[in-house]
Amino acid sequence: MSGWDKERLTAALSQQMQLKPEELRQLIAAGLSSSDPLLAAQALLAAGEAEEASKKFDQVISNEKAPQYLILAYSAKAQIAYDQADFPAALSDRKKAAALVDKEKDPISWASVQEEIAILQLELAQYQEAELLMREILSLNEKTRGPSAPETAKSLNNLAQLLQATNRLAEAEPLMRRALENDESTYGKNHPKVATSLNNLATLLQVTNRLAEAEPLMRRALEINEASFGKDHRDVARSLNNLALLLLATNRLTESEPLMRRALEIDVAAYGKAHPNVANSLINLAQLLKDTGRKDEAEPLMRQALQIDEAAYGNDHPTVARDLNNLAWLLKDNGRLTEAEPLMRRALAINEKALGQNHPGTAGDLLSLAWLLKDTNRAEQAEPLMRRALKINEAAYGNDHPDVAVDLSSLAWLLKDTYQLDEAEPLSRRAVGIILRFQARTGYRNRDSLLHLSKYLAITRALKLPDKEAYKRLDSERQQAGLEPAAFEALWAETLAETNKAEVKSDTLGGNIDNSMPPSKAPEK
Repeated sequence: MSGWDKERLTAALSQQMQLKPEELRQLIAAGLSSSDPLLAAQALLAAGEAEEASKKFDQVISNEKAPQYLILAYSAKAQIAYDQADFPAALSDRKKAAALVDKEKDPISWASVQEEIAILQLELAQYQEAELLMREILSLNEKTRGPSAPETAKSLNNLAQLLQATNRLAEAEPLMRRALENDESTYGKNHPKVATSLNNLATLLQVTNRLAEAEPLMRRALEINEASFGKDHRDVARSLNNLALLLLATNRLTESEPLMRRALEIDVAAYGKAHPNVANSLINLAQLLKDTGRKDEAEPLMRQALQIDEAAYGNDHPTVARDLNNLAWLLKDNGRLTEAEPLMRRALAINEKALGQNHPGTAGDLLSLAWLLKDTNRAEQAEPLMRRALKINEAAYGNDHPDVAVDLSSLAWLLKDTYQLDEAEPLSRRAVGIILRFQARTGYRNRDSLLHLSKYLAITRALKLPDKEAYKRLDSERQQAGLEPAAFEALWAETLAETNKAEVKSDTLGGNIDNSMPPSKAPEK
């Protein structure tokens, strides 16, 4: 908030403090004229003068001896640094504030200041340090405040977010459900804190391929936030982005794009142009532009996001790896392979170090690099990377996840190109089965449905199987998936039309059909 313009800041603080704007202005004016440096610094911050406020807080820190005032000063400086996306500086100031709180004498205050540290450690991908602290805070809050207290719900949500980030989804879900139950009991069903818990749970449900369960939660969270804050609040932007990504995953692109553009507009107004939340919105929109054939519009957005995140997090953060991988795929699709490869290798190195060898984020990087190696005639190097990516995602998500379908279809396509057709066909058919079950569950096609089917058809034709036999095998998958025959017939007809059209075009040009497949998971945290 310290980066907002004065009018927006006054409106937000008035609402938060339940004051009329004029009453708030009078309070700020009194603070600005105060001889108390802490009060004057707080007034400057409330007036939107973050730089001057920071200097004033430094004066307080230099001259003040009372711990309670020093805690306020360090905490305020940390918030200023956080709003400016200087997370290391924010963490340093939070630690200085926390050092002044005695855990034995005041465990409740200790938990509060330490929680701010843990959140920043999570932001900076310091997962081990954050987890130890979060578990200690949760235990303390349960003992001192009670298992159903709102502070306990916050601690549950924070730990669940860390568990999700480190791919312990089965551990994260019950914590999120418990936090939601606590918040609904404490605040009622239409409170912004409930919206936060709904968004967290819905995001996990989407990651674990339960999109039909996730969507109503996301829509409910959006309604709550719009009713609570108005249409232009940063929490509304977060809800818009989450819902837009779900719409993108279920191939509702025309519904997704206006939500993404609206979220980006809100984030720029709320945070300024150089904040990681803006980078996140840029990446989401760029991914959609790429998927809809507007690659020239997507590239500058991806580069802008990368620049923002490197400045905020440093060069070795998983969010930076995400940006590198997205940009590298775009460059690859545009034939700029020598530019793409070092970005992919850098992304893989970052995630192997930050997330570990067996994390889905690492799997995505492996698959990206494998596709580039395949496309540059290094199939023997690509195959083990594809198999490793498949193994990671199967272990992480189970055998029926859209990311597993991407891995299967990718490996099958490489096996086709290296004349291992008998192994390629069942892998490709299994990928199609996954996306047919996806459609049966959600009521919508997966964004890569036609691509998976076209790959399968190409593989069966390479095996000299009649199209009727390919249809028969996939119809068996359709029956097991429980998808209506008419829905499959429509998919099959479109696949035949697109594949035949592509083959005619390819023959005319003397080239090959381009069946390259980027990972289908759109990025969002």
